[in-house]
Amino acid sequence: MLQPLKSLALKFVSPKTILKFLKRKHLRTGDPELKFIKYLIPSGTDAVDVGVYRGVYTSVMADSAGKVYAFEPHPHNYAFSKKALPKEKVKLFTEALSNKNGEAELQIPVEYESAGSISKSFEGRKVHSFKVITKKMDEFNLKNIGFMKIDAEGHEYEIIDGARNTIAENKPNLIVEIEQRHISRPIQEVFDEIIAMGYKGFYYFNGSVHPLSSFTWQKLQPNEFIGVHTNYVNNFMFIHNSRTIPFKVEEV
Repeated sequence: MLQPLKSLALKFVSPKTILKFLKRKHLRTGDPELKFIKYLIPSGTDAVDVGVYRGVYTSVMADSAGKVYAFEPHPHNYAFSKKALPKEKVKLFTEALSNKNGEAELQIPVEYESAGSISKSFEGRKVHSFKVITKKMDEFNLKNIGFMKIDAEGHEYEIIDGARNTIAENKPNLIVEIEQRHISRPIQEVFDEIIAMGYKGFYYFNGSVHPLSSFTWQKLQPNEFIGVHTNYVNNFMFIHNSRTIPFKVEEV
């Protein structure tokens, strides 16, 4: 979702200042879904951020949620976020969420640090590797959750699978990053699993929100769009059937 920082900036500028700059920048020119978050978090509820990275989404969520439970297993990103995010609003965890409790190897490509994953290998690329603890979200017994953002470079299905009880009990709205290039199963299977939990799906494209039924990865996730095209669609919004859709939907 977000691009890596230059390491030089991390050495000479405080994490709080860097995050403030990144937040302002990405709200202006970054993921359009960031601007929907304040509408996706029901009043009086808390939120969950899976895959914090530098904390831009977490910080935006903290502006509207009572509390944000944030998960970031990358030790460097965790340390940065611990210093940058408001402690009174954000509770950080080091566990890598999944559908089973145990251990896994987190691999992060040296040249693209935001692409760390416990699901995929980066063959032929230099990586940093870290041993991390994996845990189901359901183990945390989270209550009053009105919104979740999940960005885990191909591990999104497993995270949702390990959060079934939490989702069933709280019925949160969701933003989930899902890319066909990162998963071995058809992307439609992941959509169908979420929809079966009582959701309607949407995506933002070309200035409007569209129903998920009109999405095709061949058209909106082609390889030539990756990293260079504003019309590459990888973030999807899911609204629980019990909640009001908080935006206008452009029917195709």
